Amino acid sequence: MILTVGTFDIPHMGHASFLRRLSELGDVVVGVLSDAFVAAAKGPPVYNEQERLAAVRGFGYQAVLIPGDPDRIQHPLELGGIDFLAVGLDWFGDKYLDRLGMTVDELQEGNVGLIFVPYTETISTMDIRKRLR
Repeated sequence: MILTVGTFDIPHMGHASFLRRLSELGDVVVGVLSDAFVAAAKGPPVYNEQERLAAVRGFGYQAVLIPGDPDRIQHPLELGGIDFLAVGLDWFGDKYLDRLGMTVDELQEGNVGLIFVPYTETISTMDIRKRLR
């Protein structure tokens, strides 16, 4: 199973494209970060966690809430059965794992591969926020 974790604060075609690419590699489960985490990382979410879960499920994917507070989220690998953690290429070289409270060593110990997937460069949540302003 492939796990990806994100805020999905303003679901858009870039998210749908990213998830479709992942589904070509295997079964996908989408971890949607809690409102508390989103608020601390990006400011108040546009959609609450239940709305974001429903949106991801509307794309046709299994979605689970990754609960937690701004300082600590549930460790995503605690979900079990994860073979790969998928990350958008826009996070390459960034501290994505740190933000999720994970390390490369933990991935290796759990025999979980890390894959980076190209993202849709023509749209992003930040672009949508700029349009709305």
